Amino acid sequence: MGDIKPWQIILLVVAFGVLGASVWKFGFSNTVRQPSGILLVDVQTGVLYDTRKGKNRGILLPAPHPETQEPTLFPVEKTEDGGWYIRSRYRTLLEEMRVERDAVDRNYKVSVTDENPIRYVVPVPEE
Repeated sequence: MGDIKPWQIILLVVAFGVLGASVWKFGFSNTVRQPSGILLVDVQTGVLYDTRKGKNRGILLPAPHPETQEPTLFPVEKTEDGGWYIRSRYRTLLEEMRVERDAVDRNYKVSVTDENPIRYVVPVPEE
C-alpha cells in the first residue's frame, strides 16, 4: 500500500462518487415514466385526441371514435416542419381499412383542425 499516490486516491474517490450517483439516479429515482397514452387523430375530421389507456392494458389501433365507435383514430406525429403525419407504421393499415379519410392527403399529411387535443379514455372492450 506504500506505492499508492495521492492522485490515485482522488481518482478512486471520484470513481466511487460517480458510481454512487449513477446508482441513485437510475436505480432509485422515479425519473423514467411510462407514457399513459398516445396522440391520435380522426382521419375523417382532423381532430386530435390525447388518448389514455384507462383500465386497458393497451390501446387497440386504430382506436374507436368516441361518438361513432368507428375505428378512425390513428397515431399521428408532428414533424420538424410543423406538419402532422400519420405514423409510417400505420399507413398500410389505413390503406387496407379503406375508411373515409377526408383529413389525410395522399402523402399521409393530416389537416389538423386544432392543435389542442381532446382528452379521451378508450373504453374497455366488451368480451
